[in-house]
Amino acid sequence: MERIRRKEYLTEKEAALLFSLSAATLKTQRSRGGGPKYTRKGARVLYLRQDVEDYLHK
Repeated sequence: MERIRRKEYLTEKEAALLFSLSAATLKTQRSRGGGPKYTRKGARVLYLRQDVEDYLHK
């Protein structure tokens, strides 16, 4: 878990684990145009850790 906290970019599963969300919630929010900012690298969805923190503290 500590390794995940130090990462700048998180996978969908890592973001869900770190912020006590489900990966399905992140996917649903993304498909509806909401949720934290994300980027795609090929087929992978990546979240900037700071963007997820900012989104949760809105």
